[in-house]
Amino acid sequence: MFGMINVRKYSELGFSKPEKYLKSEGFRPIGSGSLARVYHKCETDYVVKLTFNQDDGYLAYAQLSFEMEGNPYFPKVHDIQFLDTEQIAFLLEKLNEVDYDSVDIYNKSNSIQNCFCYGSHVFPIKQYAVNSITDKQLKECIELIGTLILELRDTQSAGADVHSANVMCKGNQVVITDPIYTPDCDNGYRSSYYKSVVTVNE
Repeated sequence: MFGMINVRKYSELGFSKPEKYLKSEGFRPIGSGSLARVYHKCETDYVVKLTFNQDDGYLAYAQLSFEMEGNPYFPKVHDIQFLDTEQIAFLLEKLNEVDYDSVDIYNKSNSIQNCFCYGSHVFPIKQYAVNSITDKQLKECIELIGTLILELRDTQSAGADVHSANVMCKGNQVVITDPIYTPDCDNGYRSSYYKSVVTVNE
């Protein structure tokens, strides 16, 4: 279904009803948010995240995550496909919910959430909290997310969206899954960012 990561052209799949296609292939919805739904097929170690429209925040974050694949706090992105339906499909490593019985994971998840100003696009991160982090890769991850939100805020009113549901785990490794909210995309706005990715790299 997916090849190597490639955002240079529209998906050759081009199916007009991607949800129906995924279900016919044995994928079932396991989670849903305001901008996307996640599908998983039993006995596979990956999921398909299908946006309802052009979710700029997640598209930008997925591309950043691919570039930063050596940093374990970013999700592992296998592929990105633009569909003829003007939706975007992401092939991602399957993660698990945070195990709050594990004190270490619970504390790490809380410390990550505490670094962000939920909903804010003016000051997306709390720099004093970030400065207290000793894990260099986590600090790098949070600062890059903050920078990305600031880059998207003027055109997309992007804001920080880091809460307990957007911090997940792979074993004992905590991962920040979906830290950016772009309300303009939620309203069906076709952004210049989305069009630049598709048009320039087509």
